[in-house]
Amino acid sequence: MLGVPASTAATIVSTVSPNLSAELKMIEFAGAAVVSLGFDQQDVSHSLRAAGMIIPKVAGKRILAASFSSSKFPGRAPPDAVLIRTFIGGALDMGIASLADEEVVKEVLIDLRTTIGLHGNPSIVQVDRWHRSMPQYNIGHVERMKKIRQAEAQLQSFGLAGSAYEGVGIPQVIQSGQIAAANAIKDQAISE
Repeated sequence: MLGVPASTAATIVSTVSPNLSAELKMIEFAGAAVVSLGFDQQDVSHSLRAAGMIIPKVAGKRILAASFSSSKFPGRAPPDAVLIRTFIGGALDMGIASLADEEVVKEVLIDLRTTIGLHGNPSIVQVDRWHRSMPQYNIGHVERMKKIRQAEAQLQSFGLAGSAYEGVGIPQVIQSGQIAAANAIKDQAISE
């Protein structure tokens, strides 16, 4: 069972299944950054009485979403402070990957100032980058998945699991692992 990025799986299976390897290489990925920021509560005009916000592309912002972590999870920040996690980058803003952390934070702050009435500067900043971490389900992905699953079925006691295939959410990734394991066990039982 392989629970690795599709590009890594493509390399691993290249000698035993060139067709599977070729299809796996066709799955594109984008990167993103998660910028966590701590502020004094008085520096945020918005009440933050929500889980967060998703920013539509038409809004013209670089951030994709923000999670109001201190609202969602009490105790994530002191009573007089807030913790906001923002998500930036993705397939439509690949340039983020080449920016220095300071520039990424600057872009995030510009967007937060106009969306939640932020004023002041963060007391805590953390930038985490996830290069090539978000699979892109481009046009043709469903057909590609049929080819991948057909080629996968030709390999005994083998299964692919992960976010590159049928869903990026935690439940979908867990399910992909369960299905891959069940298929590998079934193949093993048949061969005995």
